[in-house]
Amino acid sequence: MSLQSHLSRFPPDDMIVPAMSPSEHEVFTDFWEVVRADISIVTATNDALQLPLWPDTPPDWFTQADHETRAIWAENPEHWDFWTRWWDATIAGAPLVWGLQRDIALIPDDVWKQGPSPVAEAIREIEARHALELTANGEALVVNPETGFARLVAETDLPDDIATYARRKMKTALRRFGPELDNQYRPLEPAHARLRETLEDSAALPVELFDACASSSRMVVILVRNDAVPSPETDALISEYLTLIREAAADILAHDIKTQDIITRRNAIQGNNALIENGEAIRFTADQLAKVSEGPLSRLMRRDAEVATDPKADTENRKDSSFRLAGRILRFGTFAVSFVAGTARTITSIKEIGRVGSWIIARPEFQQAWSAILRFLGFA
Repeated sequence: MSLQSHLSRFPPDDMIVPAMSPSEHEVFTDFWEVVRADISIVTATNDALQLPLWPDTPPDWFTQADHETRAIWAENPEHWDFWTRWWDATIAGAPLVWGLQRDIALIPDDVWKQGPSPVAEAIREIEARHALELTANGEALVVNPETGFARLVAETDLPDDIATYARRKMKTALRRFGPELDNQYRPLEPAHARLRETLEDSAALPVELFDACASSSRMVVILVRNDAVPSPETDALISEYLTLIREAAADILAHDIKTQDIITRRNAIQGNNALIENGEAIRFTADQLAKVSEGPLSRLMRRDAEVATDPKADTENRKDSSFRLAGRILRFGTFAVSFVAGTARTITSIKEIGRVGSWIIARPEFQQAWSAILRFLGFA
């Protein structure tokens, strides 16, 4: 039996309405109008959950109840932050990540019975875990016991021969132009710099080598499109440069499962303007964390923050930078969050961080950046 047939089995309105008060009649009419609309959507094989809760302006009775509920939540935002975001997403037809909702629904009954505060804490831990898993970038954030500063440690390695071969191709590409970058190839300098700075880091992750090649390639394509440099079809040097870095990227992607996994998860994030809209807080947070970092991490935090918050940046470059930056800021945030076991190489305790400074994550800018990252990842 179809949904429409089931609906037809309900008593007709003229048999129910006479028994209702005027206010009950208004709610009844609004409710069934939306139910019928939802049935039409489902019948057409569309996902009703991906559409706004109300097809038009919400009725007054709903708006009033919504305002009253939000006023109650606003009295204690720490307890109701998630539910406010969950409700906003539900009304907008943009539900939060289903895995996140599932795990929150499965919070043990004894926690639910303890009240809003323990539930809110459990939700924060679940969100942190999901965010960390979503932004895993083949690296761990650890503290150097000799300096007390944070640094990156690779959790993945290319086979030595592939890593060497990929780096050799990238270096060969850089040598193709030589001093001629001072002439018609001068606009290529940013694309060259992107490769150089990555190659200078002997501990660069495979995915970082991949990103450098991809980013440099996109820069060249944009320059060609804007007639800033000759096209690869008419210029052998530019053609060979693109061929070399694209082959290096392909070699890395083909031989490193971690990189494949990272790119897949990164592409699954739809993204939005949350980092751009909170650019000042994001850049401040990245700068402060860079001050307590060492090695490439210090430079990368600031660079990715600039690109991730720049509305004029290349879309793909901004997405890559946003992914890396979000993951690293979230991992700093785990200083104050206890989450699942098995992360011994990740900073998880205030006692471990030395000069990394717990005061940073207590700053309002950090809290704003954290919220923006959750929205960027689809948690709001």
